[in-house]
Amino acid sequence: MYTFRFTYDDGNVILCSDVSSATYPNGGVISMVKDDEILAHNFSTGKQYCLHGQGVNYAVSHNGLRSITIEKQ
Repeated sequence: MYTFRFTYDDGNVILCSDVSSATYPNGGVISMVKDDEILAHNFSTGKQYCLHGQGVNYAVSHNGLRSITIEKQ
């Protein structure tokens, strides 16, 4: 499982814990990154993400997104 930290231009921070996969639109299709691929993936701040885990789902906006940090739990 992973924790995503999204930091925005206005200083707001969103923490998303217990994440095992992420999906995002990519050229007209939905791309999925999961498990050990998460740390190696180059997540863009220009995409909207849906994060999924056991019992949790998050939707994160890209508007004003400055950085994405990921840590393995």
